[in-house]
Amino acid sequence: MAGSILKILITNQKGKDIIARHNQKHPNLNKHIHNNPQKPPTHTRAMERPDKTMYFLDIALSVAKRSTCLRRRFGAVIVKDNTIIGTGYNGNARGVVNCSEIGCIKNIMKSPEGLAYDYCPAVHAEENAIINSNRADRIGATLYIAGTYPDGKYTLALPCQRCQRKIINSQIKQVILLRDDGTPMTISVEEYIKADTAWYTKLIEEAKSNPKNL
Repeated sequence: MAGSILKILITNQKGKDIIARHNQKHPNLNKHIHNNPQKPPTHTRAMERPDKTMYFLDIALSVAKRSTCLRRRFGAVIVKDNTIIGTGYNGNARGVVNCSEIGCIKNIMKSPEGLAYDYCPAVHAEENAIINSNRADRIGATLYIAGTYPDGKYTLALPCQRCQRKIINSQIKQVILLRDDGTPMTISVEEYIKADTAWYTKLIEEAKSNPKNL
């Protein structure tokens, strides 16, 4: 016990000697610290955290950076119980030459956005996210989609009709999109079901009245 106390005393004395030598070498520093004591902050700044919606949309934007599309880059993230179960970005099928390597057919043909899917070789971000996830996990999940132009500006990430049908059959509950102004928009998949029903019903009526019209 006496030995332990002696070690503590010796250690404390060594510490005091080190501090004394430091004070002798830096007298001005000690005066500065004494005359300018650090004051505790008068208020605490709240930590900036995105909400869950923007958190997953930001992740979708990161996924979109992997896109090989020369026109618009999209990323999709499927989330269930706040857990990511699948991601995907738009680009050519595995093993197929990429548009980023040989050019964009839609640019060459000056096709408008959201059309000419019949000769575009891309697999869409939503499709890839669905392919890369487990069906059981997708039931009741939320799909987040975000996209940008090559210059980094946001573009409205609206799923095409083909992707809407895949989303419906995947039993995803809702889709949250990033608008071109950077704000989120939520769409119930029930809306896709109603829209596709209305579209096909109208198409049938037009075909009956004028079969050659199609």
